[in-house]
Amino acid sequence: MAFVIDSSESTFPSFFIEIKRYIAHIIEALHVSSDPMTSVHHARVSVVQQAPYEFIHNKTGYPIHVDIGLTEHTSAQDMVRFLLEKTEQLEGGRALASAIESTVEQVFEKAPLQRDRKVIVLFVTGSVEVEEEQLVRIASEIKCRGYFLVIFAVGQAVGPRDALVLSRMASEPSDVFFKRLDLISHFYDKHIQRFGQLFAKYISFETRPELSKNCQWTQSDQPLKSPIQPSHHQEKPHKHHESHQAVHERKHNDVEELHVSNVTSSSLKLWWSNSEPKLFVYFEVVLTRLHDHALVVKTNVSGTEIAVDNLESSQTYHAVVTAHTAEGQTVSTRKGVIRTKAASQGSSTVNIKPVDIPETAPEPQPEEQQAEPVEILPPPGENLYYQFYF
Repeated sequence: MAFVIDSSESTFPSFFIEIKRYIAHIIEALHVSSDPMTSVHHARVSVVQQAPYEFIHNKTGYPIHVDIGLTEHTSAQDMVRFLLEKTEQLEGGRALASAIESTVEQVFEKAPLQRDRKVIVLFVTGSVEVEEEQLVRIASEIKCRGYFLVIFAVGQAVGPRDALVLSRMASEPSDVFFKRLDLISHFYDKHIQRFGQLFAKYISFETRPELSKNCQWTQSDQPLKSPIQPSHHQEKPHKHHESHQAVHERKHNDVEELHVSNVTSSSLKLWWSNSEPKLFVYFEVVLTRLHDHALVVKTNVSGTEIAVDNLESSQTYHAVVTAHTAEGQTVSTRKGVIRTKAASQGSSTVNIKPVDIPETAPEPQPEEQQAEPVEILPPPGENLYYQFYF
């Protein structure tokens, strides 16, 4: 994972500090590799800034300055300390397109033991509209070659047109992986904080709808300066099962698929296969609301299905099902995006049919009858007489 910080003149020192703090917030939630030179597991993280003064004005050197390399630190604590205490703002210019290419070539491609899963996180503070065509092309190329792209637009110098360009660059769904942070206070919005804390859970290399849509033509387009080898995890088209709503994700094989059925405006059923039937495994199920990352369900089950209710109508949810052994080792992970149905028209609430109380027809109302006199006789010895009409 590489964080690319815009350190141009549009990045105020106060915003630069908050960007570093938010990156630290993400890193603290990661399981950082303790041996990044030889390990093929756990996270390796780099932090770079773009673009150095000499590159902007003299066209010499590289368009990025690497503050933290992928293999330089062996713990999240060391990395965070170096980031917050020793990483100073570059105060150069902006060369986003060249910086993305250089990050791929100089950070990822030169690291030992190449990983299939690579993430680039951009923090952009100024206008990118003039580079739109080049930026969209480069973003499409690296996504088609296995990179995941997350973008934060920071500050009010990023205009509406710039935001549109950046949202086109981000991995899909762009409303999740493109974020606007106009003010410093936005970094501390509970949804943004939760997104950072659960960052790794939202990066799904199996959920890549942009691959099937854009990667056909990209292969014949102009390559990067140093061509990137395609990932082994390529998108494969899959059929929509007639009996259930297809979850938008790609899997390595059938046993890794996540399915959903019985979708209503307030409930759904998730089901999957056990890829390790010879092992005793349990499944951790996490369901979050996609637009604000609010946690809806987090539970462990021993079976291969779960029914979820009390959901909101017309809402998109992100599901993650992780298989663990009895010792806690992760066996496999399945992810998907599901949308509940709309509520019935004419009602602003979701109508849930009761289970314990049967439906009954309304009681028939008695027909209106003509009034008839009713006599109430007084007790013996009294000579009062009353007549009432009903």
